[in-house]
Amino acid sequence: MQFVPLRPRSAYPLRGAVGITLLTAFLLVTLGAWQIMRSRDAALADARKDARNLSRSLAQHAERTIEAVDLILSGTTEWVEGNPDRATLGSFLVRRTGTIAQVRNIAITDASGSWIADSLSPHPPLSSADRPYFAWLRDHPEDRAMFIGALIRSHYDQKPILPLARRLNNFDGSFAGVVVAELEPDYFAQFYATFGLGERGTIGLWSSNGRLLSRDPAAPTESQDKDFSSTPLFHNLRRISTGVYDAPPAPIDGVKRIVAYERLVKYPALVVTAGIATDDALAAWRREALVQASAISTAVLALVGLGVGLGRRDRRVRAAEAEARASADLLAVTLENMDQGLMMIDADDRVQVCNRRALELLDLPPAFMARKPTFTAVRNHQLAHNEFAHSDEAFRTWVATAGLEPREHTYERERPNGTVLEIRTVPLAGGGAVRTYTDITARHGAERARRESEARYKVLADNVSDLIVLGHADGRRSYISPSVHAMLGYAVEEAHRIRVRDCLHPDDLNRVSAAAASLSRERPTASVVFRLKHKAGHYVWVEAAYKRIEDADEVTIVTAIRDVTQRVRQERHLERARVEAEAGARAKAEFLANMSHELRTPLTGMLGVHDLLADDASLPDAQRHLVGLAQEAGRSLLAIVNDILDFSKIEAGQMAIESVPFSLRALVESCRALVAESAKDKPLRMVTDIEGDAPDRFVGDPTRLRQILLNLASNAVKFTPRGEITMRVGFAASTGRVRVAVTDTGIGIPADKLPLLFERFSQADASTTRRYGGTGLGLVICKRLVELMGGTIGVESVPGRGSTFWFELPLPLAESDRQGQAAPQVLAGPVARGHRILVAEDNEINQEVIRAVLSRRGYEVVLVEDGAQAVEAIKTGPAFDIVLMDVQMPVLDGLGATAAVRAWERAQGRPPMPIVALTANAMNEDAERCRAGGMDAHVGKPIKWTELFDVIEQLCSAPNRDTPPAPHLQIGM
Repeated sequence: MQFVPLRPRSAYPLRGAVGITLLTAFLLVTLGAWQIMRSRDAALADARKDARNLSRSLAQHAERTIEAVDLILSGTTEWVEGNPDRATLGSFLVRRTGTIAQVRNIAITDASGSWIADSLSPHPPLSSADRPYFAWLRDHPEDRAMFIGALIRSHYDQKPILPLARRLNNFDGSFAGVVVAELEPDYFAQFYATFGLGERGTIGLWSSNGRLLSRDPAAPTESQDKDFSSTPLFHNLRRISTGVYDAPPAPIDGVKRIVAYERLVKYPALVVTAGIATDDALAAWRREALVQASAISTAVLALVGLGVGLGRRDRRVRAAEAEARASADLLAVTLENMDQGLMMIDADDRVQVCNRRALELLDLPPAFMARKPTFTAVRNHQLAHNEFAHSDEAFRTWVATAGLEPREHTYERERPNGTVLEIRTVPLAGGGAVRTYTDITARHGAERARRESEARYKVLADNVSDLIVLGHADGRRSYISPSVHAMLGYAVEEAHRIRVRDCLHPDDLNRVSAAAASLSRERPTASVVFRLKHKAGHYVWVEAAYKRIEDADEVTIVTAIRDVTQRVRQERHLERARVEAEAGARAKAEFLANMSHELRTPLTGMLGVHDLLADDASLPDAQRHLVGLAQEAGRSLLAIVNDILDFSKIEAGQMAIESVPFSLRALVESCRALVAESAKDKPLRMVTDIEGDAPDRFVGDPTRLRQILLNLASNAVKFTPRGEITMRVGFAASTGRVRVAVTDTGIGIPADKLPLLFERFSQADASTTRRYGGTGLGLVICKRLVELMGGTIGVESVPGRGSTFWFELPLPLAESDRQGQAAPQVLAGPVARGHRILVAEDNEINQEVIRAVLSRRGYEVVLVEDGAQAVEAIKTGPAFDIVLMDVQMPVLDGLGATAAVRAWERAQGRPPMPIVALTANAMNEDAERCRAGGMDAHVGKPIKWTELFDVIEQLCSAPNRDTPPAPHLQIGM
C-alpha cells in the first residue's frame, strides 16, 4: 500500500519531518536491534559448530595416538610373556620407544612393582608399587584391556606423565608385572597449541573420572590434581558421550566458554574438549553491533556511518578469512603427515579434504581429487578401475547404489593389490562425514596365518585319543580337543571356562608350574606326571608333554595329555611289591646272619680245641684219629654254615666279586690236593687235565672260583665210591672264555632230576640227603656265583656211569708275573717278639681256646669279659700292643668300647692302638661297620689262626700306627 501524507500547516512540515525522522529512527533502531540479535545468535551458532567439529577431529587424533601406543604395549606384552630372556629387554624397549614420538619411556615391572627393564638412560632402582595403575592391573586379572591412568609425576625426573599400562601374566595366569608407557602430556598440548581458538580458547584432554590430563593453554599446577567430576562438563558427559553446551565460568580461569566435548569411542576413559571463549565468539559481533548502533544513533551521518561500518565489516571479514586460511594451512600440514588416510565430505557430497595418505592407499589420481569431486564420483572412479574386485557381489552392488551413509560405522575390505584396509566413517554435525583409511594388511595376515595354523592343529587333535590343548604365553587357550570329555567328563565349552589351576591337585601345582616355566627357546619341550580333577570329583593321573613353538614373535604351547591312571596304579602296586620283597629279603638275610652268628660262636671254641689237640705231639694215635674225625665233622658243619651265609649274601645282593690276577694252574692243583686229602679213604684217583696251550694267568675272583671248583669236586668225591675224578681245563681264544669240567665215574643222575639240581634246597633224590648229607645249597651257590661272574654252568649225566659238571667264565688274561704265596703258619712255635695282647671275649670256652693258642704262640694275653672292662684295662693297666675285641658282648659291646677308647686316646694325645674285631658276623656290611667304628681289622669266627697271626704281626710291626692297615686286613676272614 502507498502512503500519501496530508498537507500540513506552517509548522506541520517540520513536525512531519521530525515524526518521519523519529519514525525512521525508531524503525532503524528496531530493525537494527533485530539484526544485531540475529547476528549474535548466528555468531554463537557458528562457534558451537566450529567447536563441535574441532572436538571430533581432536578425538580422532587422540584415539589414533592412544591406539598406536596400545599396539606397542600389546606387542611388547606378547613378546615379554613369550620371551624368558631378560638380557635383551632393554634394547627391545629402546627400539619400541623409538617408533613412536609421543612416548618418552616404556618400562616393565615384576610382580612386586620393581622396574626390571626400561628405555631410559641408567638410573637408580625404581618401583611402580605405589602407582594406581599397578594396583588396578594386579588386582583385576580379568581385565586384559589397556589401563589409562591419571596424570602423575615420573619417579625418574618428576615430570608429569600420562601412564598407559597393560598387565603381564605368568603361564598359569598369575600376575607377573606390568608394561607401562609414559606418555608426555606436552605432546597433546603442543599439538593443541597449533589450533587458533582465540586468546582465551582452550583444548583439553580429560580422564572420564574428572582429572585434567593435558590443556592448552597450560593449567595452573594446582589444577592437575583437582577433581572436576562435579562440573557441568561431566554432568553432561554422564548423559551423552558427545555434545556442546554454554559453560558457566570455568573453575580454572573463570572464563565463560562454548564447550564441545567428545568421548573417545575405543578408549571411553578419555574425553577431548574444545572451548571457545564466549567473548571471543562474540567479539566480531560486538564490533558489528557497535557499528550498527552508531549508524542508527547518528541519523545525520547514516550514510557515512554505513560506509564506515561496511568498510570495517569488510576488513573483519578479510581478517577472519586470513585467520581461517592459516588454520586451514595448519590443518592441511597435520592431515598430510597422518599415518591414516582421511577424507572429509561436506553436506553436498563434495570431497573437501583428501590427504596424501588417502591418495596412496586408494591409488586415487591427485589431479582428479584436486578438483574436489563428489564422493559419488570417487565411488564411480573406483568401480571403473575394479577397486572392489576382491569384494563379494553384494558389497559391489551396495557400493554402486548406496551413497554416503550418515551413521558411524567401520568395516574392512581387500584392495586389488592385496592391501587390507580398515575404513571408518564418522558423521559431522552439519552434514557430511569424515572417513579414515588404515592399512591393516600385516595384522590381517598374522591373524589369517594363526587361524590356518589352528585349523590344521584342530584337524589333527580332533582325531587322537590324547587330550590336546593349544595355549598361549598370556594364558589363553585357543583350542581344547573333544577327548576332554572322555578323559575328564567336561564338554569342550565347559573346559574353556575352567582354569587349569582349579583342576590341578594342590600337591602337583608347583611341579606343573615349574615344568611349564622351564620351557624356553633353548629347551622347548618338557613333560610331567600329575593329577587332574574329573568332573565327577575324583582325580585322574595324566602325563603332559609340552612343546613350545615360536612363530613370528608369537609363542604357542602345545600340550598333549595322556591318561596314565592305570600305569600309575601298576607302578604303585609294583613299588609296594618291591618294598615288601625287599623287606622279606632283609628279614631273611638278618635271620640267616643271626643263625650263622649263633652257630659260628660255639664252632670257634670247638674247632679251636680240636686244633689244639691235633697239635699236641703227646696225643696217642687212637685219640688223634678221634680228634681228626671231630675236626672233619666240625669242618663239615662250618661248610654248611658257610653255604647258608653265602646263599644269604647272594639273595640279598651283597655278594661282591673281586677282580685280581691269579694262576689258574695253581688254583686247580690246590683244589685237587685238598679234594684228594678228603678222598684218601676211597679207591679214587684224582686227575687234572689242563690243555697245553691254555694260558696260566687270568684276572678274576680266585676265591669264588676255588669255592665253585671245590664244591663240584667235593660232590664228585661224595657220589663216586670208586674209580676216577678228572678236572679238565680248556680255553677258547676266540671267545676269551675258560671252561672247567669235573667228570666222575659215580652213581650218575636220572635225566628227569637234572632240572632240579640248581634249585634251592633241592637234590636229585630225598634219599640222597639221608645217605650223603648236605643242604642242597651247594649247586645253587655255584650257579649264582658263575652268573655273577658272567658265565654259565651245566651238567651232563648217565645213571650208573657218572656225571660231568662244567662251567664257563669270561676271564681276561693277566700279566705273566706271578705273586709269591705266603708260607702257611702253624700253631706251635713262638714269634720273635712276644706282644702284649688284650682279649675282650664273653664266651668262656672261646676265652680258654684263644688264651691257649696265643700263649703257645708266645704272646702275653690279658682276658676281660666285656667292653667296659676292656676300656678300664686300657686306661689303668700297662700298655697293650694290640686289642682283640669281640663285637657282641654284654654291658658294652665291641663297637661302643672302641669308640670310648678312641675318644680317650684323642683326649690324652695318644697314638691309636690297633684294635681287631673278632666276630661271628661275617657279612660284608659287618666288616665295614667295624672299620667305620674305629677298628683296624676284622677276623671272622671260627678263627683261622694263621690269618689271625698275620694280622697281629702286621699291625704290631707297622712303623706308624696312624697309617691305615693293608686292604686285606680291613675284612679278615
